[in-house]
Amino acid sequence: MVANAWPNDGWTAHLAVGATQTAANGWAESIPFTVPLGTTSLQIQLTAPAGHLLQLAELVGADEPIVPGDWLQLADQPWLYLDGQERVRASAWQAAFLVPNAPQVPVPPGPWRLRTFAFDYDPQSDARQPTATTLDVQVDLMRKPDVHAGTIDLNLCLTGARGITAATAPAHPRVRAALETVVQAWAQVGVKLGQVRYFDVPAPALDVTHDDGTDAQLAALLALAAGQPPGIPIFLLESVDLQTSNGLVPAAGFTAGLPGPLTVGGLRTGLVLALKYDAPDILGVVMAHEIGHFLGLYHTVEAAAQGDVPIADRLPDTPTTPENLMYYAPDPAYLALTPQQGAVVLGGPWVRP
Repeated sequence: MVANAWPNDGWTAHLAVGATQTAANGWAESIPFTVPLGTTSLQIQLTAPAGHLLQLAELVGADEPIVPGDWLQLADQPWLYLDGQERVRASAWQAAFLVPNAPQVPVPPGPWRLRTFAFDYDPQSDARQPTATTLDVQVDLMRKPDVHAGTIDLNLCLTGARGITAATAPAHPRVRAALETVVQAWAQVGVKLGQVRYFDVPAPALDVTHDDGTDAQLAALLALAAGQPPGIPIFLLESVDLQTSNGLVPAAGFTAGLPGPLTVGGLRTGLVLALKYDAPDILGVVMAHEIGHFLGLYHTVEAAAQGDVPIADRLPDTPTTPENLMYYAPDPAYLALTPQQGAVVLGGPWVRP
């Protein structure tokens, strides 16, 4: 049932779990699978055919509750599980979950089981509704004992925004400066750049709206990376907007998947950056920050509403002040990453040991 998968070099294995069906209440039946001895991390991926939001409702490993099965009944919303050591976040079309994403989370060998939940969401009304759908479930297993360094490849997808093309991007000052910032930031935790490839993509528009619902526009854009060699797709557009209940809000960029599904050309595989913010130029720090999300990192702390206590990540060595790359408002003056942030991303499937 376990076979070598992408990339086929001995440190990953792909477990084809198969399909499951959620009922009208959004819940699917429990799915068993086996984690073999020597596994150091795993990534679960869910895919649905029609843009429903997909969530990991329960995860138990060798009788250890990684994500408890009652959190959805107790939560105010099904988006994000915050109360345990392992965080999980829903997304439309495809959702991926890296385990562990905090150092306290175990990965014991033996029998595991998971349950999924599906729902629909309207970002303008903020309405949520459980839904029945069919999900494809896969698990990618990693064996990376004592890994302190790794490599990522990037696929820069050029839409023609600001006149930057695959031919001009390698020598373009903004692109080169941004990549230098990425190298500087991620070298701190042993992650280096491997191949950086450049592709012209026929994007239908030079801007995109991320609506946190079906995200059909975003999914169509990310699908343009299909057929590219393995690498993190990074789309450079003129502008990016977030659809909220208060209307459109401009953004410097965002990651489609946290973490990124292990599917090149997948409907949540990649990140999108806006080129409009060039005074001062924040392209590099936003690129480095969003790569962190794609590799499995959450914000060190979230912006707090009036009177609320800020929500911090589950990594004990990260600060709640701005002096970290993964602070909710990235600043070019602060590119620091911590050893535990490095441990999370080095355990993931996109970083080659």
